[in-house]
Amino acid sequence: MLEFLSGFENIAELQLTLLKQTLYPDWTQRTLCWEIWRELLCFSWDEPLAVQTLQLLIDVTQWDDSDEFALANGVEDEILQLIAFVYANLPLSLKDVCMDQVTAIIDMISSEGPGHQFNQRVASQVHLLEKLVAAQFLKEYDGPMKDEWIAKYLPMCFECCGTVLELLSAEGKTSTSNSDTILGMVRVLDMCLMVLRGVFDDNEPKQDDIAELSVILVRMSTEALSQLAKHFKATSTSQPGVQASRKHTSRSVKLKKAGSRCIGRAIETSLYLLSKLGPVLKANINNQCAQVTKDLFTLIDNTQTAAIDTLIVTARFIGVCLFDMQVASDDIAVVSQLLLALFQKLFAGTRTAGPQATLLLSVCLDALYELLAHSNIVEQSGTPLKTLLTGNLKQSFIQIVSMRKLSAADVANALEASQSSTLQSLKKNQSSCYRIFRDRFPDESAGLYAEPDQNQDISNKRSADDSSGTLPQKRHKLSHFVSLCREIESSLSSIESDEAAANILSGKELEDATAVLHKLLTKTITLY
Repeated sequence: MLEFLSGFENIAELQLTLLKQTLYPDWTQRTLCWEIWRELLCFSWDEPLAVQTLQLLIDVTQWDDSDEFALANGVEDEILQLIAFVYANLPLSLKDVCMDQVTAIIDMISSEGPGHQFNQRVASQVHLLEKLVAAQFLKEYDGPMKDEWIAKYLPMCFECCGTVLELLSAEGKTSTSNSDTILGMVRVLDMCLMVLRGVFDDNEPKQDDIAELSVILVRMSTEALSQLAKHFKATSTSQPGVQASRKHTSRSVKLKKAGSRCIGRAIETSLYLLSKLGPVLKANINNQCAQVTKDLFTLIDNTQTAAIDTLIVTARFIGVCLFDMQVASDDIAVVSQLLLALFQKLFAGTRTAGPQATLLLSVCLDALYELLAHSNIVEQSGTPLKTLLTGNLKQSFIQIVSMRKLSAADVANALEASQSSTLQSLKKNQSSCYRIFRDRFPDESAGLYAEPDQNQDISNKRSADDSSGTLPQKRHKLSHFVSLCREIESSLSSIESDEAAANILSGKELEDATAVLHKLLTKTITLY
């Protein structure tokens, strides 16, 4: 690898090649490329070049120069993950570049309030803040202005958070609430909560210094969760800050998804803070713990298939925070019924969770196990939680318990036995990785990543015109065809008039187009 990198005489060519390799959707290759980026940005390149490169990566994620096109799906997220990965080892000058981005978005949203502008640059800056908060950006920052930064933005975000919660509470009492206005408020709340999390992670070891802060954070996080539960249904179906137009472009669709991300992120950050402050929460001052449990049920009761992440975060919160809750004897029956309803919703979500069904089921079973093992709610005879364990769910629970009792040698044997099936699964997913890479770099030479044949028999039956000289061109045309289909789907979804949609094609043209797509789909299926 080092020999390959040393062969580049032009830094720009090296950067572009490395970026392409980083965006190839394979976790082993991505991890290797991240390590190379860390070596170059943090240790090898001189600081001016490193600063310029980091700024370029950030600029790519904020690209907003076209009304018709946007970055390929997943590119922005992977670049920002890369930045978060190298952040801890960055020189101070490069960390300052990241801090400037964070500071700019905080200043803008806090000063403009719920009516703030929301474009691709703003969406990307908020996304960067999310990644850096997860990487504990303040804890890893050692600049001379750090204390001054916290002294300015901590009280500012507390104040903004309190104001937004009051506004959300007032909106909940009116019958004419505007969903876009509410979503703007939630974006302010989302940003403030992330800053509070960043400050808390930086100060967590100093328990004496944050005792008062902990009480305030629990009160604010529980209120935030309550307001999010009240407004969740309205905001999750709204048009997040993008003006309607006759034609929805790839960029506008992407922007809508970014805007709606604030809802789940605010829920996740609230639960993160509450999980870190579990003892304060479970003291149940002003019935806070019971209220959080009720709000969680309200949230997942409104959750649709698209919000599977909310189900996973909720189950995880029960497993790490509420698992050892001690309930007064007079309240055990009520709390048990509430938890039963909560788990019923969580387990029901596994039936519609798609690729994340296994993860959700595992997290739910772990949470149920911890609750039954540590909470006093099972002391009451006939606790309704036990009624959950029937049929296939009971067998899965038994398997989870059995795995916890495995010795180190048994675990090693189980891992060795699963290697074969894991390898087969990775190979099965390899084709989807090639297709994702093609979407991101449609003009890339097919020789760099030639998709492996999934079926040798089908490969042998290819006609003579599919020779090596024409395959790259045909593959490129097919990728272009798929991209056009996606654009058509996006455009059609924005046409509200049934009459206008029906007149786009004649009946014969529509039948011919459908026949072509059916033929392509049939041939594609045979490749699996």
